[in-house]
Amino acid sequence: MIKIFFIFPILLFANYPKLQLNGSGIREATVFNIDVYKASLYLPRKSKNVTEIASMFPKRVTMRFLRDIPYDKFEESIVKSFKKHSMYNEDSKKLLKSWKKVVSKINEGTILDLLVGKNSISITNGKQKSTFVSDQLAKDFHLLWLGSKSNLSMKNGLLGIDRN
Repeated sequence: MIKIFFIFPILLFANYPKLQLNGSGIREATVFNIDVYKASLYLPRKSKNVTEIASMFPKRVTMRFLRDIPYDKFEESIVKSFKKHSMYNEDSKKLLKSWKKVVSKINEGTILDLLVGKNSISITNGKQKSTFVSDQLAKDFHLLWLGSKSNLSMKNGLLGIDRN
């Protein structure tokens, strides 16, 4: 299978301190390992330590979709991750509801930026933005990609761990 890679900027500026690219990974789905999106993690400083990353703010995850996905399938996969990491609660349900206003359709090439502050999570699609305030959800949000039950290939990519 041919892998398609996109180059993400090394540094991002968003009225916040400089964020550096920590690592990138491809999210694959199904037994056929179909590439769904490429995610890149940006942090104030590089780290391979999940505990250290948990305490860093802000952090940003940029997702570039490699195929069209109906929003309900995207939401279903996020809900599944929330549940897997024991994060599915009223706050996560409200967060997803606020996202739907920004992300009603995902096409190949769609880019979503998730900016996580100490007590908020913002999502933008380049045109619209939604911010949701929740101390606990912001604190744990990185677990969707970096938790002990996360996809290992994606986790290693975001941590910048060499796959060889």
